[in-house]
Amino acid sequence: MTEPDVPEAQRDGGHPGPSRQRLPVTGPQMRFYHLFPEGPMPVPARAILRDLLPAKAVKRCPPVTAASSFGWLLFPPTAFAVRWVGQSLEFSLLDDDGGLGPWTVLGPDRPGRHPGTAAALASVPDHRVAELGASLDDHGVPLVDPNPADPREFQLFTGVTARTAPGWASLVRPVPNLPVPPGTFDVVDGVVETAWYGNGLPVMVRLRARDEIVRFSPSFPVAAVQPVPVAALAQESSHAEMSEPGIGSWPDDEWNRFVATRRGRLDALPGSYRRAQHAYHREPPPEQD
Repeated sequence: MTEPDVPEAQRDGGHPGPSRQRLPVTGPQMRFYHLFPEGPMPVPARAILRDLLPAKAVKRCPPVTAASSFGWLLFPPTAFAVRWVGQSLEFSLLDDDGGLGPWTVLGPDRPGRHPGTAAALASVPDHRVAELGASLDDHGVPLVDPNPADPREFQLFTGVTARTAPGWASLVRPVPNLPVPPGTFDVVDGVVETAWYGNGLPVMVRLRARDEIVRFSPSFPVAAVQPVPVAALAQESSHAEMSEPGIGSWPDDEWNRFVATRRGRLDALPGSYRRAQHAYHREPPPEQD
């Protein structure tokens, strides 16, 4: 994922801003905005969970269900296709029936454009036109912005901007637990500090194979955005206590926890994790030393 532009006041030599570890963490308070009037807004991942996972996984595997329902799903703002040919990335808009339009070879000065960009810019109130002109180039925001160093990569502009409370950031990543067919694409994980960063959420896409036509549709999610505490990103937070290898070095409390949960896993009845989870949250968690 390309590095976001940093406001002048927060660059090296400017005001450093609050320490990551000292930022308040009370809740992400996610807010979403869309550049395009008819653009698909993010939807909670849990809203289409059953369309993405087998029914058995949703019913009997709480860890998978929780991971798959965490966050919101992002959609392309319009239908288009790309293909990686030789050392180039090619782009085509799709019609209402999914048919391919003319192919365009993309480059640093020739990104793929959203056909609704002009209408989106025309809807801007008069008192914001001058500021908008100073913020965009003559053609607006690129829909598909190719990586000049790698023809298989591009940044997709979904049209969505996000805002989080201080102390929270947005993790942009692949849709959790959604199988990716061969010959399509991967989404590169990236974290954007959306408490202050106001540009669109960047989705970095990497194509898997040459000469394959890869289609994108506004009705199918391309990525997920998940709120994460900024404190977790601080270098000081990367420390973890490590015991000596081998089960003989485990303390009693860890051993007892292991035995209790292993016995639950050997339970002949399905749903042992879910029952233990409900019991844990009904009772106060054990005190930590």
